[in-house]
Amino acid sequence: MGRDKALVEVDGVAMAVRVADALRNGGCTAVRCQGGDVEALSELGLESVPEPGAPGEIGPVGAIVAALSGTSAPTTVIAACDLPGLDGACVAAVVEASSASGRVAVAVADGHLHLVSAWPGSVLGEVSALAGDGVVSYRGLLAGLDAVEVEVPSAAVRNVNLPDDLDPATA
Repeated sequence: MGRDKALVEVDGVAMAVRVADALRNGGCTAVRCQGGDVEALSELGLESVPEPGAPGEIGPVGAIVAALSGTSAPTTVIAACDLPGLDGACVAAVVEASSASGRVAVAVADGHLHLVSAWPGSVLGEVSALAGDGVVSYRGLLAGLDAVEVEVPSAAVRNVNLPDDLDPATA
């Protein structure tokens, strides 16, 4: 994108704000951004904490370990900042599946895992152990935890990686 995706606006609203609103609408009572431009996110009214280490250094699994370690919530929802169509129904479905199973639940659309997932606090030890064993990918982590897959509409989890992805006609 050439700049911080969290701050890219879709219909006049920064993607990070859109995702935070979806999380709240899905039942999340506390929303915190991890990493990115902490000052700019704060100016948007979002609570934000710096990513541990240098930007991009810890990777997705390290970021998940940091997020889980930084909360005492019974369930933590992790969502990417570049999902402008994320909605509360998708978030609620993932949280409900996690609560019902006691396992990590992940959004799936069109056969692909997406970065919208609910993590019971009880999995921190397993996540840390998998990270210590060298698991570095999100998919690898979910496989190691036997995550529950929750089918969601593809529009809710369409991510934006390039400027052209912002145009619904090309999505």
